[in-house]
Amino acid sequence: MAALKRIRDLALEAAIAVTLVGGFTAFLWTHQRGAEFDWKWIALIANTGTVFGFVIWWFRDAWATLVFWAGVLVLMVGHLAIYSFALRRIDSLPLAYYSLLNVAEWAVVVPILRWLTRWDAKRTD
Repeated sequence: MAALKRIRDLALEAAIAVTLVGGFTAFLWTHQRGAEFDWKWIALIANTGTVFGFVIWWFRDAWATLVFWAGVLVLMVGHLAIYSFALRRIDSLPLAYYSLLNVAEWAVVVPILRWLTRWDAKRTD
């Protein structure tokens, strides 16, 4: 059974990698040659991947529950809405601020998902 779980996890990771590379490739094809990139939105995408990538990994025991994925979706929409609202009003956000905000976000997101999934941090694989 462990081999099937590992194959499933590798397939999921490969699907995520293909999606990211495909999305980036599509972005480059639609972007005009020589035009400047709007780095604040690229940084937001990377930050969202970092914040929720770690959260999804930490809660891998809850992957089978619908409430976990619904919680992640709601929290991700909130994350993107707040950052989009803020980034529209400023020219740029230094990358150092993202690292500080990530810790603050995890301090909010992790307890919410623990409550939703009744996840016990003492459990180990």
